Amino acid sequence: MFCLVSLSMLFLLSSLLMLPPPLSGGQLLWLVIVIVPILSHSLLACPVDKQIMTEAVGKNNRHKDCEAILIYTVFFIVKFLSSVCICLLCEVLTLHEFCIKEAEEGDICHVLLGNRNNSEPFNGLINEYSNGYLLTQNLVAFFLVLYFVVVSTSYVHRFKSLVKKRPFGNKVWCVATILVLVLQAIYFALDVLVWWNTDDVDFSLYDIPFSTWLIALLWPLILLPLCEAAKYHDIQVFEKWQKRTKLQFGTKLGMNSPF
Repeated sequence: MFCLVSLSMLFLLSSLLMLPPPLSGGQLLWLVIVIVPILSHSLLACPVDKQIMTEAVGKNNRHKDCEAILIYTVFFIVKFLSSVCICLLCEVLTLHEFCIKEAEEGDICHVLLGNRNNSEPFNGLINEYSNGYLLTQNLVAFFLVLYFVVVSTSYVHRFKSLVKKRPFGNKVWCVATILVLVLQAIYFALDVLVWWNTDDVDFSLYDIPFSTWLIALLWPLILLPLCEAAKYHDIQVFEKWQKRTKLQFGTKLGMNSPF
């Protein structure tokens, strides 16, 4: 669910910043129908937790539901929304570099609004500079899939940190992560091959600024510790709630309590 909300936030933030759509319609359908289901369904193959039957189950409590909503909203911001912002930053840096490359003398390239002397829709990104826009959208899609894979590592074992238990025990997830990255790379290549316009200005991966590669490839090294920190906090909250629930349940039943 968080992956789908992330896609919505990606388009919402790009609209608020007056950026061109970060993904095409085909890329959006590809992520929703193929990539996200493969990655999410692979988490169902996690090894069974032997302690699951010893955990206490609490009552439905509206106050507790509000607390859970607040906690998971913070988790979404830390794990997913931050990655969405990184993808938008990469889009901005790439399009700005393309604008500077093709700008004529006297043209002004705004970071968000592009070439201020170009009156075409999206500053010519859908016409003359469509090849650069095509590359940018595919880069955003690939980075987004990469970040989804990184975040999914913290969901393989919900109440075990990566230090205590590696995610490689879920073989289906291991295969799925490699599969989605390979599929996205293939989609990248085919999309560029099909929609590349030889009549427009030519761009290549060498034109992608170094700052984009640096930010995009270093972010997973920051994202994973952030996910583990959020997971550690979730584990601490869950363990405290378990102790409190078991204590309340055991006090009511006395010696007959299963705990």
